[in-house]
Amino acid sequence: MSVLKFLSLMITLNVLTLFSGCAKPDDTTNPPIDPNAFRTNPNLDIEWATVSKNADGIESRQIFEFLLEATASNWDQSKLKIGLDNVTALQLRDPLDPYYGNYLFNKGPRPSSIDENAVEFCMEQGSLLRMLYYNKLNDANKKLLDDLVRFSLIGIRRHVIAVTYTNAYVMKTWNLIALGETLNDQQVAQEGYDMLKNWMQNISQVGICEYNSPTYTGVAATDLGCIANLTKNPLVKSEANIALEYFSLLLYGNYFKQAMYLGGAHSRDYNYVSGQGNTDEMMKNLIKGYDLSFFNQHAVWKPTDQAKALIDKFPRSLIYKFGSNENQNAISYTGVKYNIGSAGTTYGPDDKNLVINLSSTRVPLMVNISSVIEGRSDPYGLNDVITSQGHSKPRHLSDYLLARAQRGSELVVLIAVDGKDRNDTEKLCSHVIFPSNKIDGLWNGNTELKDWATWNPAEATLSTEKTFFIRFEDVVVGIRYLYVRDVNGLEVPVKVINQKKSFNQGQAMHLSAQLSTSRPSTSGVVAMWWRVEEGINGDAAFAAFRNEMINAPSTVTVNGDEYTVKVTSPKGELGVSGNKTTKKQTANFGGITIPVGSTYSVDGIDVSKDIFRKSTYQLVN
Repeated sequence: MSVLKFLSLMITLNVLTLFSGCAKPDDTTNPPIDPNAFRTNPNLDIEWATVSKNADGIESRQIFEFLLEATASNWDQSKLKIGLDNVTALQLRDPLDPYYGNYLFNKGPRPSSIDENAVEFCMEQGSLLRMLYYNKLNDANKKLLDDLVRFSLIGIRRHVIAVTYTNAYVMKTWNLIALGETLNDQQVAQEGYDMLKNWMQNISQVGICEYNSPTYTGVAATDLGCIANLTKNPLVKSEANIALEYFSLLLYGNYFKQAMYLGGAHSRDYNYVSGQGNTDEMMKNLIKGYDLSFFNQHAVWKPTDQAKALIDKFPRSLIYKFGSNENQNAISYTGVKYNIGSAGTTYGPDDKNLVINLSSTRVPLMVNISSVIEGRSDPYGLNDVITSQGHSKPRHLSDYLLARAQRGSELVVLIAVDGKDRNDTEKLCSHVIFPSNKIDGLWNGNTELKDWATWNPAEATLSTEKTFFIRFEDVVVGIRYLYVRDVNGLEVPVKVINQKKSFNQGQAMHLSAQLSTSRPSTSGVVAMWWRVEEGINGDAAFAAFRNEMINAPSTVTVNGDEYTVKVTSPKGELGVSGNKTTKKQTANFGGITIPVGSTYSVDGIDVSKDIFRKSTYQLVN
């Protein structure tokens, strides 16, 4: 071959590869996926090495991820057969098995209980393989896939999922629609259509329950995108796009663009020091045109102009519901270089319910500031717990009073916790993680801390004002402890602790109030005032900010199990009441609330009703 012909061929291949990739953010439509398009992905060789080795620990969904892209890329049928055989061995095909039709999540010894979501995760990609790339398989491999799909449908339909379990519910919806339509099984498809309607009726009233998760919000959004792009039912396509419009507005409103991750409080977040997660892949594509995984390329949607404009609005204040209880709402306030968010109730053992994020052009990524309530001497979530399903996950406490009032860039929070929701609670603690590098100063009241990276011993005690400040460029974060009592009702100190922890995002330290020295029988109580401001230039302005927080009048009233905490900030009174026995917030003083009938508002204006009015499901009046 001549040099010119070789160069011409290479240019042609590169162009074909480019156009087989992800949709770009300026696309005006979602282009249909061409099953016969040219594809190549060097990472498939790495995936193949894992699939062919088939060692203990490999995930069943991981094999399906390989099979989907390898089949689409015309890989050798003998290698596809190995993958199909390996995942077949992980499927539970005994009709007497209580998890009949499902999969082991990982290869290895069977755990004490099966993660029933395994079948949804497997068929999330397996349904797409059957829908679009089936004819790339030879007859023998088609038979293997047919059997996998047949048993998977049994597992999917047997698996009862609450409508509030957002990612799993939407995955099941996608699987039923995709497989029902592909197999011409109207009953299966209708089950999926009915699930979509039921879920949209639910979110139009109470919001998205598994809210703003770096890991799982992306799962639900991606599966909605697949439904919208690939269903054959015009009505379902329209409804899925309406749901995506709502999702988009939440994603773009919460997204901290400077840092490129989800700001605000998170329902489920396995990363204590950052808001990064799987959801970022889709958002980076939508915002900046970054590449997508092969599966996600099938899910790309076009966000509305309203959503795209929201992400660049500073400041912006969001409040949205994630349940039927009046306190099940999340608030997020975003300035140019910071974001502060809070939830009105706890969600679970991996939520992040109080958080401040900092970012600038100079320093786009650093450790976040977040509250961690735990009893395992694990403030950074590094000592994972092995669940009954065999998963390794960080775990903090979740069954406690969380009462908060947030107004713009400040909040007051009341926490009462006894640690009884975990059997391994030994030393009850309230921590606040914060960045210890990439910042411009730490202050204990009006005293600047020096050389904290080299402390020995590696801790200090907050002064009697119990007020701590972080300076970052022209942004100042203030945290004042208004009340700290251990399980015996005694006032305890707050310590600044440096365990010399380092992460990809930077280095971290934490504030810590120890509420018990052993397994508690009663509650410890902590109340804090968090405040962030930017535009604090110069030492005089910074000193004024510190003195405002240190000297602001505050009150704590205790009446039996009822606590009321108030502070008079420069912007007015802010506070909460809550009951440590019922673990319920009972009053909000000065904090924003969601408009009546709304599930989501921006700067005090409802943005949810106009979206849901487009639905034929008669979601709102």
